[in-house]
Amino acid sequence: MSCFLITGTSGFIGRQLAASLSLAHTVVCLSRRPTEVTGVLAYEGDFTAPEALHQVDAHPIDGIIHLAAVTGGCTEEDGLRVNVLGTHQLLRYGIARGVRKFVLASSIAAVEFREIQAAARPHSG
Repeated sequence: MSCFLITGTSGFIGRQLAASLSLAHTVVCLSRRPTEVTGVLAYEGDFTAPEALHQVDAHPIDGIIHLAAVTGGCTEEDGLRVNVLGTHQLLRYGIARGVRKFVLASSIAAVEFREIQAAARPHSG
């Protein structure tokens, strides 16, 4: 049985994925808010904080599914800190643990990219 770490399991997609995967695999969840899924190992914490990641050190992680992110309404600095640097840190954590599978799902990237493009256009007038 494989063991998967899923971030962002307090959200709709993360919660559904954790519940589904837990039927055939060990699922370790890491989310800033409580994970309301039965049959999983749930930890609360911010994946950008090393001490939060180290909560799952005892589990033999085979793959990471990264769904956590800050979404609309955040500052550019927070978006970069969490969504870019935090994701990089999570990836490095997985590499250090020997994890060979990393899945990143982000729907906000397309929205933010359009907003960045619109903001970068020269304004007429």
